[in-house]
This record gives sequence, structure tokens and C-alpha cells, in this order.
Amino acid sequence: MLRLRPALQNYDWGMTGAIQEMLGLNWVDGHIAEAWWGAHVRGPSRTGRLFGVTLDTLIHKDPIAALGPHVARDFDGQLPYLMKILAIAKPLSIQVHPDVAQAREGFARENDADVPDGERSFQDPSHKPEMVVAVTAMKVLAGFRPADELASDLERLGGVAHELAAALARGGISAYVESCLTDDHADALVAVAAHASEGEALGAARRAALHFPGDPGALVALAMNPLELAPGDALYVPARQVHSYQSGIGVEIMANSDNVIRGGLTSKRVDVPLVMRLADLDSSAPQLVGTSASAGSHLLEPGAAEFALTVVRSGEGIVPAGPRIALTLAGAASLRTGSGERANLKSGDAVFVPASDGDLRVSTGGVVFVARVPAAVHP
Repeated sequence: MLRLRPALQNYDWGMTGAIQEMLGLNWVDGHIAEAWWGAHVRGPSRTGRLFGVTLDTLIHKDPIAALGPHVARDFDGQLPYLMKILAIAKPLSIQVHPDVAQAREGFARENDADVPDGERSFQDPSHKPEMVVAVTAMKVLAGFRPADELASDLERLGGVAHELAAALARGGISAYVESCLTDDHADALVAVAAHASEGEALGAARRAALHFPGDPGALVALAMNPLELAPGDALYVPARQVHSYQSGIGVEIMANSDNVIRGGLTSKRVDVPLVMRLADLDSSAPQLVGTSASAGSHLLEPGAAEFALTVVRSGEGIVPAGPRIALTLAGAASLRTGSGERANLKSGDAVFVPASDGDLRVSTGGVVFVARVPAAVHP
């Protein structure tokens, strides 16, 4: 087992002090938005003596021992997942992640064109399905709700939403989103910001409009499914699903990618044509993953080839061999591997457990999140 220090990301939507308090990082100031545990080239965890070695470097030295032969073969010697904590003070961007074919094509195209780093849409050739588990209550938007529900809310807004309602009637959600992002709907945005919200969708759109005055992403938010996740609830976001996390703290696990294409609610680069080309613009229900906030060990396996998550809460659990990252929150934990190694972790500690260590037994009075590769996919 190898102790890990996360890579920290200081985005403007992050909470002040929340991640530092959770992880015991009293040497870090400011509003840290994300902590990353993994081996992504843009923010690998650090390990070794004085945390002087990056996890990707360590895996590269002996991928068979670190990942196991099947994972090393299937993912070209790379750790296939990335785990994060998100601490969200204000809405994240309206965004979408590409599927495998879209990511490979887009990454190759931008490489061939020598697109500089700050102007790229594709950071790597990987898709990015993801799952978030609420640590505190979370507000999220995921996928688009039925067109008739959106039409009812547009009617509540009155005449200022006439053109948006006409676009929806003409071409469904796709035409509505395109009109939101390409036409001038300033009056509708003012109406959304001023509306005494009737219903969760209008409330989410109003919060977005107040955080980002004049940003058309608030009108896209109006079309999306609003959810409130209680602590322990899990949401799976497949590639191509438009989404926006609004508030709260969660543990997120995803394919090892940083491909994010934004359509609004951000000061970063927005690429409307690319959003329209990559996104699934049909109505779709959010995909909640079966879990439990009760004591015991629970496996969250949404169907992605790259990742699954075992959550051990006030109890014990065994995680089979493979590349694993164990993160302890809200209490201490005791870990023991099949090779006989033991480690005691306090809240906020994380370790990488290589495949060569065998099975991992976890015992905790708090909560331990163990990132892993699905055993069914990689026997």
C-alpha cells in the first residue's frame, strides 16, 4: 500500500475551506474545488518518500504489479479511472463529455491542427462516463426532461419565452437548446432570474441565472432534470449526457479523462457547435445507481468498463485484487491486504493498493470509498 497526496484544483466554483477540513490540509488556503486521486497526466497523485513520485510514474515502472495483467493489457498500462472530491459552492458549467469515437476523432483532429493547450476541446482520446456519490446533500441537473414539462414552465414565464416555446414546438429539445445558445433571449433570462420559482426546474434555472447574469446556460438548465441527492445517493452520468452539478460535496469517479465541452454557466471557453454535435439532446431520465446509506459494504457498478466503487460504511468489506484507491472520510479505518500488509488511516487519508497486494479487507467506523476496476469486465 502506498500513501497518496491528491492533486488540488482551485476553480472559482469551489467552496472555501471545505476540502481542506475534510482532508486535514491545513497548509492549503483558498477555495479548493476538487481533489484528485489518480494518474491523469494533468494532475496525478503523489506518493513515495516526501510524496516525491507521481502515481503515473510509479505505475509505468511495473504496470503488471500495479494494475494486474488484465487491466494492464486492456488499458495499455494506464490506471483507467480517476477519483475526486468535489466541493461545489455555485453551479458548475452546463457540460458534456464525448463518447469513445468522438474523443478519439476530436483529439486526433486537434493534434493534427496543432491546437494550443488553452484552446483545445479534447485533452485526451478517452471518453468520460462518471458517477457521483453525495457526501452532503447535493443539487444536480442531469439530462433533459420531457418536452411537455418544459413547455409548461415556458408558459409560466409568459410572452418573453414565446420564441423559446416556438423552437421547442418546432424541433423539440434539440431546437430549444440551440435557440437558447445562439439567439438573444435577454428578456427571458431576466424573467427567469426574477421568477418566484414554482417547481424544482424553475428554481434551478433561477439560481443559475442569479449566479451567472445574462448567461444563456440558465435557459438550458430550465430544460434539464433537477435532482436532490441525499448523502449516500449515487448518480451515473454516461458519455454524451448534458449535466451540471449545482451545489454540495460529493465523491466522483470517472474514466481517466479530462475532456469537458461547455455550453454555459462558466467563464471558461464555450463551444456551442461542438455541444450540439456531441450531446444527446433527447429527453432522458437520470440514472440513479442502487446504493444504501446504511452500515455495511456496498458495490456501485454502473456498467462502465473503467470503474466501480465499493463503499464501506461503519462495517467491513473485502475488495478483490486489482488497482484500488481507498479514501477514508468521517472516521478512521483499518486496512489489510492479502499479502499481509496492514495500514491504519485517519479521516482524509488515501492509499493506492496495487493488484499484486491481493484482496483488500477494510474495517471502519466511518466511511471508506474504494475505487476499483469492475471484476466482471476484467476477470
